[in-house]
Amino acid sequence: SKKIRLNGMAGYHDLSLKNRAMSLVETEISDQDQWLISNAMNRFQRSKRLEARVSMERDGGKNHISGFDLMVSRARQNNSFSNLSGGSIIDSLLENLDNGLKGIWVSWKETFLKGGKVMQFLVDFGHHQDQQDLDIRSSRYLAYWGLDSSYVINRQDLVKKKNFGLATVKINGKTDRLQYEYAIRWGYQALDYFSNGLVSSLEQKPDLVIDEAVTKTRGQSLKAMGRVGVNTDGKDWLGISGESGWETLLSGAGRSNFISFKGGLGYVKTLSLLSSMRLNYTARTDYDQYDKFYPDGLISGNGMILNGLKFKGPELSHGLILTLNSNNLYRQRNWSANFSYMALPKRYVGGIEANPAYGIQFFELTHINNTLNAGFNWEGYIRKIKGKIGGRLNMNSGRFESVVNQVKGVSTRSGIRMEGWWVSGFIWPVNAELKSSATYSAGRWNHGELNRNWQYEWSFKLKYKPRESVYGAFVWHAHKLSQKKIFHGMDLFASYKPGNTLLLTITANNLLNAGRLLEKSVMPYSRSETGYVLVARYILFSVNWRF
Repeated sequence: SKKIRLNGMAGYHDLSLKNRAMSLVETEISDQDQWLISNAMNRFQRSKRLEARVSMERDGGKNHISGFDLMVSRARQNNSFSNLSGGSIIDSLLENLDNGLKGIWVSWKETFLKGGKVMQFLVDFGHHQDQQDLDIRSSRYLAYWGLDSSYVINRQDLVKKKNFGLATVKINGKTDRLQYEYAIRWGYQALDYFSNGLVSSLEQKPDLVIDEAVTKTRGQSLKAMGRVGVNTDGKDWLGISGESGWETLLSGAGRSNFISFKGGLGYVKTLSLLSSMRLNYTARTDYDQYDKFYPDGLISGNGMILNGLKFKGPELSHGLILTLNSNNLYRQRNWSANFSYMALPKRYVGGIEANPAYGIQFFELTHINNTLNAGFNWEGYIRKIKGKIGGRLNMNSGRFESVVNQVKGVSTRSGIRMEGWWVSGFIWPVNAELKSSATYSAGRWNHGELNRNWQYEWSFKLKYKPRESVYGAFVWHAHKLSQKKIFHGMDLFASYKPGNTLLLTITANNLLNAGRLLEKSVMPYSRSETGYVLVARYILFSVNWRF
């Protein structure tokens, strides 16, 4: 018999963000050149997003299933920003940005089961459009370079259209000790940009008028993929996966054709009935960030011009991950330990190059990057306290070669994060969670002074579930920085499922409180003290139904 299942989801997101900050930053450009900058900043953001999704699954009988997904979204965002700086940089910046975004995504899937094998045909395509209206008035960088402090006026309208498509044929199956899958995938991306803008200055520099016709970036790929898993002796598991193919990129920098590769090796060792070890290694030379290459002549903030990044081909990156875990279901206790090493490629998207008529080369590409990460987790149910207690410890370090204002140097970063929690397990409809954490981070630029930062967080969550169809939660959280300033926040969540076909949810963030602190970043080449007053308040209501 034929059966059809439908699912639907609709959601509305409304965000209001206000940020006021005072900061003092000492930036080390070189051993002889340092900048000391004081900032007074105000920022406002209001965004609204509406999205809906409908999915259908049809069981046609005779081992044939069809699937269809449709998702549409529409968003609007307004940003206003002002920044006043004193010290090495005399800066006055007023900025207003309006963003409009709309998109549609469609997916179709056909699945056939025959002779113990599964064959799938998948087609995905979509269209996204982003429109930006930017108005900036700035005197940034002018005073530092010995020029009179006067405004640069910067206006721009930018439209970015992206069309993409994927077509995949996939076959998978298994035997007693072997699982396998192989596939062929064709991918296509088309990006069209249109911009017009004006940069003018009261200095002895000409006005720059930008009126770009449609600038195109195209990317295509054709890849063969495969995956094999072998049960070696009834307990251990060895898996090999890989994909390789041809890719081409056509942009303002010209045409690039290259062979891409992505592969991995995984091994799972069963140590006992309760514990196992997992080892994964991955390597890749592919590139999937075609939309990071903007065309020549686009305007960024502060009167600077993005000249378009130059693609030089993909770079090799690889990583190793080791995980140990134990799960005792009888005693309701588990632990895991992990270690990872990642060697990352060059960051092409990190480069910014200013137009010579208006500024200097500010940041160049980041070169050799690598990171180390290690962690340990433990959680167990303790009968005497009627709940679970747990803890987590994570340590990380990284090394990055980069160029800042034509000075080459090495950034080193390290950090440690400690977390602990208690979750009650009473049979009552009301239960609670307590969590706390401490985070330490440090960075150093070119063997200079160490920049340290501590941050503390704690939260209390009250959960209410009188029956299976109703759930509610109240969260009170607090954050504390090195400057000893504490910020509080309150969140609410509720869901109601009146039947098997309908689910209603509402999420409210930062109600009835004045501020919330987001994570403070540490830059290895600067030492900064910043205090935040931040309001990020929104309500999200969603409906999910199926019939």
